[in-house]
Amino acid sequence: MLDLKGHDRRLPDRVLGALETGGTLGRVTVCSQDWALLEPFARQPGVRVVHSVGNARQLERLRRRHASGLAGISIHRRRSLAWRNVIAAGYPPRGCRCSGWRAPTRWASP
Repeated sequence: MLDLKGHDRRLPDRVLGALETGGTLGRVTVCSQDWALLEPFARQPGVRVVHSVGNARQLERLRRRHASGLAGISIHRRRSLAWRNVIAAGYPPRGCRCSGWRAPTRWASP
């Protein structure tokens, strides 16, 4: 899984080029909280696109824009985004693969 960070609009083309060169284009999952970066990947056969959600507002926006047809979502495990709250809100759509993630609260020093 590739998690695209930042908002550089050149990033998708560069990543797609690297995947094509490496022969792995059709065997990858790509996620990002900047959903515009995911659009070029959605047009590629065999690439799974996962919309990453970091807060309740993003989840609601995703629900309004993509009522169905999502391959997957990745949701930050904050209290407001607890799975029981997400499911109680009628999300995610049937057939959508879901995963949760948590950012470390403290970075270990090397």
